[in-house]
Amino acid sequence: SNSILNRDVSYYLDKDTLDPGFTQIKKLCSSNTNAGLVAYIKERRNKSLSKHGIVYELLHEGRHLAYKLRLAVQRGPHLPGPLRQLGRDTVDEEYGRVTMSMDFREGGGGRKRLHKMCDLLEEYGVPYVVRELKISDYVFFVGDKLAPILIERKSVDDVANSLADGRWERQQRNMRKAQYVLGGGQDRRCQLCYLIEGDASQRMVHGGNVGRRSWNQTLEDVENAIESLPSKGFSVMRTKSIMGSMVLLSKIARDVSWKAKNGSIDATLTYENFLGQWRRCNDELGDEPTLR
Repeated sequence: SNSILNRDVSYYLDKDTLDPGFTQIKKLCSSNTNAGLVAYIKERRNKSLSKHGIVYELLHEGRHLAYKLRLAVQRGPHLPGPLRQLGRDTVDEEYGRVTMSMDFREGGGGRKRLHKMCDLLEEYGVPYVVRELKISDYVFFVGDKLAPILIERKSVDDVANSLADGRWERQQRNMRKAQYVLGGGQDRRCQLCYLIEGDASQRMVHGGNVGRRSWNQTLEDVENAIESLPSKGFSVMRTKSIMGSMVLLSKIARDVSWKAKNGSIDATLTYENFLGQWRRCNDELGDEPTLR
């Protein structure tokens, strides 16, 4: 996440201020001989050093790795790595060379549901990385090239909020411009998808609005907006929960792999090349299909 860790360790381990990103340190304490993983640190209890008595000691392998990291930092600046990625050395063959990239703001970011989503992807064995994405919430890479499919995930609350603040139309215009770039120009051979999560009728608050009363979006407003997506160039997938969404995304990753192997999709642009072309697109390339 983009949170600044500038407090004592005990602050981030307290149940009231727990930071999901900071708790990833526990993974460094785990070892798995069968998987070839070793522990780099050990958790110890010492109340003289910490309010909650929790401290961490570098083990031999941890000291060796820390030394290598220090040398790497001294050699000069490096591009930022992923916030999280699949913690395995190998992946299932059905995923082939495909990696799913998700935006670091997904699920509200590291302080909310992002790490829960990542934990589910870990459980399903999906090759993934968490980075900053300029367009959509999920993209798929075949090697280092971007596959022609863009997915925006929104809970029904997100739909109501986006309608209220204007992001709903703005994001769709940006995705249609991206479709032009990834889909080979006017042919637009790039799939645009909305993954809608949850039931708006179960998210109504006092006054009949969805999500928050201040957003002023009724159940009818939200459902009408979702139902209008196909006419605006988007396919729609619906799930009931975060778990259902992660299962569906894992299936899509396998489908992208299958299509890449049989040559039915074209992945030709790196992410940097894609962004460069997208930024140079005329605004009218983001118009709805009926307006072109």
